[in-house]
Amino acid sequence: DLEQGSKMFAQSRNRVVKLLEIVEKDHSSVIERALEDELNWLEMAGQAEKSVLATRRMWAKPNLIGQVGASIFERYGTRAVQEEEKISNQIQRASIYGTSNFNGNLVMKPVPNPDRIELEVVLAGSSDSRTRAYAGPAIILSRAKSRIQAEKKIYFDQSGFSTNNAKVDIRTNSQIQNVQDIWNRPFVENFVLRRAYARKDQTESAATAQSSARLRARFNKQVDDAFRSWNAQLEELVQVHFRMRDLELLNTRTWSDEAGAHGQTLLSCRSGMGAYSDPPQVPEATDLQFAVHETALQNAFAGFLGGLNLDAYARKHLKETAPAAIAKALQDAESEEDEKSRDDDWSMRFPKDWPISISMQDGKLACVIHCSSIEANKKSYPAVNIMVSYKIELQGDEIHFVRHGEIEILPPDYDPDSNARLPASMVSLRRVMGKRLLEALPPEIVLKEQPIMKNPPADSNFAKVQIKPVFVQAKDGWLQVGMNLFEKE
Repeated sequence: DLEQGSKMFAQSRNRVVKLLEIVEKDHSSVIERALEDELNWLEMAGQAEKSVLATRRMWAKPNLIGQVGASIFERYGTRAVQEEEKISNQIQRASIYGTSNFNGNLVMKPVPNPDRIELEVVLAGSSDSRTRAYAGPAIILSRAKSRIQAEKKIYFDQSGFSTNNAKVDIRTNSQIQNVQDIWNRPFVENFVLRRAYARKDQTESAATAQSSARLRARFNKQVDDAFRSWNAQLEELVQVHFRMRDLELLNTRTWSDEAGAHGQTLLSCRSGMGAYSDPPQVPEATDLQFAVHETALQNAFAGFLGGLNLDAYARKHLKETAPAAIAKALQDAESEEDEKSRDDDWSMRFPKDWPISISMQDGKLACVIHCSSIEANKKSYPAVNIMVSYKIELQGDEIHFVRHGEIEILPPDYDPDSNARLPASMVSLRRVMGKRLLEALPPEIVLKEQPIMKNPPADSNFAKVQIKPVFVQAKDGWLQVGMNLFEKE
């Protein structure tokens, strides 16, 4: 009734006010989740629309941030190019054959652009060509030297990668070295030589136009094909994996400057909020930097696991439909012991809104897995929270996630400090799920240095390049990682 509705609205509004007062001292995602639950109820009831929007804006900062430092382009953005190309042209009724040797550099560098990432790719160098032109009975031997420069721009924004049409500038200076007549007639050779010199500029212009068209088409194809593949992967991630799970990338912004290429976005699930504050200052500049807020992980889990009954079929389906990285993690989590115990199946049902809560503070990652119900050994168990915490630290060139304390399986309303006895069903569940959880949540997880590319071409600048962590910190709700590239023999 109206009176009851007014009372519920007043209670919800008061809870929002109290939570906002707490935020001044504690803006962790625990407060944010409680606040979002209240805001969702107010939205559903059609109440306090302006207040709800104003409050959501307080948590509208990006929760995924990345930077590719300019140092990478300075060290690995230049590649020497040496190529020999066969020449086969048809110019002014003459058939021209020969070879051209190009020596130059291919350079990629960021261009300052406040609206999107802009990269410039420049191919610059010189070519030395030797040709034979067959014009009737005459053969004209020539040598040409050319200065070549090709430029192409690559852009990246919330729509993905795009490029412009390559600009090509070729300037050629040719010399006629000899003219031969197949029947050795001097008057024919003299006539052809005079005619060749008279049309030298015209021939050079036609040859330059043909070479420019070929280089432009080749340059466009090689760059566009690479980024077309990346766009297809990005579209699959957003359209297939994200959209079907109510995940969105909001307020995406990309830009480039003297420091490198930058990007940030808000990963949201069903209007889930983002970060309350910017990430802390990093201890040092590195080649690659990434910052992930706990809300990004919580929203991702809400999209992939919210409301899901994770039984054998769902696990198989998730592995088949999830992005490659998640599918591999799920595959790796299935141990040989799991394969042997298929008959001892289990399932875990998650709540829709917050299946997993994440907190990143004081160098630790704390995780709470909320289960609406669990089935194991053909028995049903009530709602539980599975709690685990990892200390994150850098040891040499490795990031170590070291489990801090034991894995806890407790009822949602249980107070660990109360020393109250657990229900018999909970004791039984802890015994049944303990081994599985120890396998899924090992005592230590180590992230080591890795090649930056899998199976790169032998002549690639990245053929021997490894990526290693330089710093890691979990603080104020953010997990930040800095990495450098180095060449490993």
